[in-house]
Amino acid sequence: MFGAACAAGGTLDNEPPPDVAVAPTEPGVKLPPKSSSSSSGEPGGEDDDDDLGGPTGDGGPTSKPDGGGTNPGLDAGPPPPPAPVAGDPCPTLDELRSASCGFCGTKKTICEKTRDGSLKWAPYSACEGQPADAVCAAGSVEPEPCGNCGTRVRTCSNACKWVVGACTVPPAAECAPATLDLTNAGCPEDQYGKYVYRVRSCRSDCSFNPYSSCISPPAALEIGQTLNTVSSTVAILAGSLARASGTTCPLTAAFGEGRAYAYTQIRNPLSMDATVSIYNSEAPGGAKIKTNLVAYEGDEAPSTADARKQCVRASTSFNQSITGGPGFAIMETTRRVTIKAGGSIMLYTSAVDANVSGSVKVNVKTEILAVPASTP
Repeated sequence: MFGAACAAGGTLDNEPPPDVAVAPTEPGVKLPPKSSSSSSGEPGGEDDDDDLGGPTGDGGPTSKPDGGGTNPGLDAGPPPPPAPVAGDPCPTLDELRSASCGFCGTKKTICEKTRDGSLKWAPYSACEGQPADAVCAAGSVEPEPCGNCGTRVRTCSNACKWVVGACTVPPAAECAPATLDLTNAGCPEDQYGKYVYRVRSCRSDCSFNPYSSCISPPAALEIGQTLNTVSSTVAILAGSLARASGTTCPLTAAFGEGRAYAYTQIRNPLSMDATVSIYNSEAPGGAKIKTNLVAYEGDEAPSTADARKQCVRASTSFNQSITGGPGFAIMETTRRVTIKAGGSIMLYTSAVDANVSGSVKVNVKTEILAVPASTP
């Protein structure tokens, strides 16, 4: 049985689906932090990608993005005097005053003479000087979900960057809502076939439902709805399809000889765009199979050779420290995949070697959640 939570397109009983995170413009829900963490790289892999970074992990000490000190990210000292209010009286003609605005930006006003001869503060100029990496208003404090039914607080520093607190998870929490757990226990090969599993779903309170009877593994999964959660299912590599491989999309090389393969749909039910890492690992009752991965936009597998070339990500890289095997493919760092809010991708997993088939685990880790970019 794999202990990491793994997700599919729905629960197995009649319970309502778990709460879905919404964009921070909607009441009560906040955008996860835009922070970064480094990767250990891909030891022994075929590619040497630079890490794009990702969100901070749960449960660790508060980070100090603005340097050292005893009060991470928040400067000491008395608060500045209140900024003038446009239209209020002012004492000295042509006196210039500034006020903070936006994310660490500045706006300006001037003391001007009005038509009646009185001095008043003029309307402020546009907000200027906001750092490119600023993500929040200094001093703001927000709660956010984390882990399995957990919560934490993040505080915006005077550099307009989030300082994330530790994640507090209920002691009884054992899984991420809407995810699945699969085991081959009690599914004898001579009765049910080699690639069937008992499946149980995770309730909205982060506890598991009972296991199902032995069934085929779900061919679709949903991403974890909080950062750093992993959703998984099992892909059965079977049949034969001309192998699509490569590291650059769209694919340009001719397809190779036929290989065992499977398609898995990966859904993002959230109102935020999600950037995920995807990798294979050993399934219960499976074996260490050398694989490659190709991701396609949409909810249907490509049906023609030209369509199969139009991928969004492809990888033959591996990172044994994560996948647990030297041949399992992984999409991490620069090969992460962004799934649009409410959207899906189709993941192609194939065996690299001829005459090899079997089951492999497909894992999807939620790395970044972000409000979708506005469109004209």
